[in-house]
Amino acid sequence: MACCHSEKKTNSSSLPVSPLLRSALLLLLLLILSPSARAVTYDASADGDGFDLYEAMDLAQAGDTVNLQDGTYDSALVSVRDGEFGSPITVSGGPGAIIKGSYSSRSVLITHSFITLKGFTVEGKIGTSDTDEASWVNKCVYVEGPGSQSSAVLDGFVMEDMIVQNCGGECVRLKDSVINAQVMGNTISNCGVHDYMFNSGDKNGEGVYIGTSSTQWTNGEDTCNDNLVSGNRISTSGNECVDIKEGASGNVIEDNICSEQLDAESGCYDSRGDGNTFRYNVGTDCMGAGVRLGGWEVDGHQYGVGNSVYGNDFNAVGEGALKVLVGEQGDICGNTCEDGSCSLVGEDDDVDYYYGEEEEEELDSDDDDDGGSGFVTPLSEDDDDGGEEAQDSDDDDFRVSADADSDDDDNNDDHIDDDNVYYYYGEEEEKLGSDDDDDDDDDDGSGFVTPLSEDDDDDGGEEAQDSDDGDEGSSSSRSRSRRGTDDDEEAATASTTDSDDSDDYGDRFDSDDDESERRDRRRLRGGAGRAS
Repeated sequence: MACCHSEKKTNSSSLPVSPLLRSALLLLLLLILSPSARAVTYDASADGDGFDLYEAMDLAQAGDTVNLQDGTYDSALVSVRDGEFGSPITVSGGPGAIIKGSYSSRSVLITHSFITLKGFTVEGKIGTSDTDEASWVNKCVYVEGPGSQSSAVLDGFVMEDMIVQNCGGECVRLKDSVINAQVMGNTISNCGVHDYMFNSGDKNGEGVYIGTSSTQWTNGEDTCNDNLVSGNRISTSGNECVDIKEGASGNVIEDNICSEQLDAESGCYDSRGDGNTFRYNVGTDCMGAGVRLGGWEVDGHQYGVGNSVYGNDFNAVGEGALKVLVGEQGDICGNTCEDGSCSLVGEDDDVDYYYGEEEEEELDSDDDDDGGSGFVTPLSEDDDDGGEEAQDSDDDDFRVSADADSDDDDNNDDHIDDDNVYYYYGEEEEKLGSDDDDDDDDDDGSGFVTPLSEDDDDDGGEEAQDSDDGDEGSSSSRSRSRRGTDDDEEAATASTTDSDDSDDYGDRFDSDDDESERRDRRRLRGGAGRAS
């Protein structure tokens, strides 16, 4: 199956523009930029040599800039009024301008539209003690709109080229009808200190958190829609790098590098909302899945459907490349994985085995290949022996995965090295479809997980095909399959080293040319960021 999005789309072709249209566009541009003729820059200082932060923010009007001189600002940065489309209020500075926001639960609080933050540092460690939970501010950058039941929205927030680090809870939050925001080119790290360092009992610690969980709604869904999260390096040491909640849709998550996610029940990236897109991202060293899809059902609507996942790379993710828990999804194709990350967890139309606290085992094992009808698929469509398959049930709610080889035996103590599939029901398991033969053929693009090298004929890339359906039983209900002979493991190792950069995501994304290309792409896109 050819991938629907096999290559990144760069700039669209340059179309001829008539002189009349060119003049009209120039006039429109002049009208938009006209406030800049009277724009004012207010220099803010942390040591009294200029405006203090509150004064500068209070004075700034649409089109004005608050320039943060280097120094540590112990007061929170709080917006005062809206900017305008084309004339935002901009707060800018270098990495040496540090907002700590001491004595506040939020280091940066934005409650107005058309505010741009650029270049400076937000530091969540406000105390000196490393053993006192109060030394970390709870929220670092908090963007809060007018509320889910209001027709008003918070529009046009931009956060670019910033450093956000050491936060007690989430590092960046978009909440209550925030739309058309752009979070681009930032370095975000060490989120969720309260829960993950001090074991406070929850799992709050997202890099970028969009929307509000349906379990916390008071006036209906939180429609944080059409936001762009692009080109960020996020290492949470907490929970998801990007987490999208129920009610939030049309968000595009692209070109990000995510690492050090610590919740096995979630993923590097997560969508509980509908119609969101994850493309061209990297997920590495995450305890959860590469991408997790699925939300709660609220008032008869099942959230977490219609999401697209394509062109992503996954490496060393603990729960498989993709975890699909509910409903029909969008385009899922062209993703690559390595280091034993090539598994899927989700629902197959033909197999259902988990029912809340109860379980039912109506299993019809068949040695025939399924030819790609579900998540557990043969390595080769013409393999009549080595494929694993589960069929013939009309019920709902299960999770099943098929993993590629992994050298990490510590994480697979409960599995044996042959072509077996295990269905987990709480503490019990059911073994399915044992066969004697392995298949050394790769499945070049027929499913969600694609081989690292299209001309690799060894069996290092075990695949499971994508499906439009999926549902979750419980967080403890999971299965894996492993292939296992010494020859298989050697072949897997060989296949993952066919290219010089297959094991180093950093080298792949660190070059100035790649960074420049991504920046140019963002500028040319102008913030649209929607999947075509």
